[in-house]
Amino acid sequence: DTLTICDALRKFGTVSVSKTEMAGGDEIEGATLKIETTADTSNVVLTRDGKNLTEGTDYTVETKNGKTTITFTTGSTKTFVTGLAEGSYTLTETIAPDGYVINESTFDFTVNNKGEVSKSAIEVIDEAVKLSVNKTDLTGKTEVQNAVLTITNASLTESQWAEIASANASVKLTANGDGITWTSGKSAVEIKYLLNGTYTLTETQGDKAITDANGNKYDVLASEVTFVVDNTKNDVVKVTGAKNKFASDATEGYAVFDSDTLTICDALRKFGTVSVSKTEMAGGDEIEGATLKIETTADTSNVVLTRDGKNLTEGSDYTVETKNGKTTITFTTGTTKTFVTGLAEGSYTLTETIAPDGYVINESTFDFTVTNGEVSKSEIEVIDEAVKLSVNKTDLTGKTEVQNAVLTITNSSLTA
Repeated sequence: DTLTICDALRKFGTVSVSKTEMAGGDEIEGATLKIETTADTSNVVLTRDGKNLTEGTDYTVETKNGKTTITFTTGSTKTFVTGLAEGSYTLTETIAPDGYVINESTFDFTVNNKGEVSKSAIEVIDEAVKLSVNKTDLTGKTEVQNAVLTITNASLTESQWAEIASANASVKLTANGDGITWTSGKSAVEIKYLLNGTYTLTETQGDKAITDANGNKYDVLASEVTFVVDNTKNDVVKVTGAKNKFASDATEGYAVFDSDTLTICDALRKFGTVSVSKTEMAGGDEIEGATLKIETTADTSNVVLTRDGKNLTEGSDYTVETKNGKTTITFTTGTTKTFVTGLAEGSYTLTETIAPDGYVINESTFDFTVTNGEVSKSEIEVIDEAVKLSVNKTDLTGKTEVQNAVLTITNSSLTA
C-alpha cells in the first residue's frame, strides 16, 4: 500500500575554456567570450584556479526570449563552466584581446542527461595582429638592405612599446621609448602584437640615401606611411596612401599594401657626371694649373673626381669642404679633362678662382643641374685668354712706325 516516486539525481556537465595563441600555448587574458543556450542555467557556476567567479562582476547571465547568454572575460588560466544542464550550447568570441585578431569560429557542444559533454575542452585560438614590412626597389622584387625604419604611436606608453619590442626579435625599442625601429635586411620583418591605434612608419637616413650590400644607393621614401590597427574590423590593418600593386614605371618611392604586408619601395638613386675642360680656345688643348671650384647644397657624399680613367685622391688632388649648408669642391686642372662623378640631384655652380700663370681668369659662372641622374650641362669648357701685351715702336708723334729698333724684355725672376 506504499507508492514510492523515485527521481533520478540530476547530472550536470563541465566544460573547460582556454584562450591561446597556439594549441596548448599559454592562456591569453582579456578576450570576451559568450555561451548561448536554451537549457536551464540556474546551476551554472564559473571557476578559475579552483575558485568560484562572482556572477555580476566576473561574468554575467542574461536570459531574453528563451535564450540565455553567459558572458565572461578570459584570465591567465583556464575558465571552467560547471553546472551545465542537458541541452545544446554555442560558444563564440565577441571581443579579441588587444594585439590579437578575433576568432570568428563557433564552438558547439551538447550535454546529455548523464552530464556527459560532447566537447569538454574548448580551446579558442587567436592569431596575433601581424604586419610584415618589406623594403625593396621600385619594382618590388629586389630587397634593399640597410634602411632604418621606425614605427611610432604616441598613444602607446613606453612599457607597451617595450612589450612589443621584446616579443619581436627583429626590432628594438627606440631611444626615447616612443616606438620600435630596425634596419632592413634580406627579407621582410614581421611585427606581431600591435595594439589598436594609429601608427606612423617612417624611413630615416642621415644623408637621405641608403647604401645596400652591393654599394647601390637608394633615395629614402620622403613621406610617412600611416596605418590603423583595429581588431574589431574585418580589415584589421588599414594603410592610408598606399598602392595595392607595384608600379614598374614609377620614378619616385611609394608604398604598397597587400593583405598583411606593407612594402616600402625606394627609387634607385641616380647620379650625374660632368666633364670639365680648361682651354685657351674652344676645343683646344687642355691647360693645367687652373683652380676651379664647384658649389652646391646637394649631397656630395658620393662625388669622385677622375682623370684619364683614374680616381683622384680627396685631400691631395681635390678638397671637399662644407660650411653653413653649402659644399665647395675645389680642384686644379690637369693635362686632360676632369670628370666629376657621383653628382646627386640638385643645383651646382662652377667658377674659376685662380687662372694658370700666363692666362687671364675667366669670371663667368657655369650653372648646371642634376635631375634623376641627368645633367643639364654635362660638358663645361672654361676658356681663358692668354695674358697679352702689344708693344709698338714709333716716332715722337706716335704716328709713324720706326723699324729696325732692337727691344728687350727681362724679368730676373724667370729662368732661362
